[in-house]
Amino acid sequence: MLMIQQFMAMSEEERIEAGNQMDGREKNQIMLEFARMNTSIDESMARFISHYQNSKLRKQETKLATCY
Repeated sequence: MLMIQQFMAMSEEERIEAGNQMDGREKNQIMLEFARMNTSIDESMARFISHYQNSKLRKQETKLATCY
């Protein structure tokens, strides 16, 4: 995780230069860390959307139940 934090703290030019200096193993390590970060963000967003949709459905069901 430290490697990704250092990489993200660099300017774009510094990242390009660092990438040019990295071997395949180091590049792969960076890519794996980015993939883990994106996965956790996607999972959080999916939970939020699911909760939001369920909340809207419950409100619609309540409205329908009070109409009858």
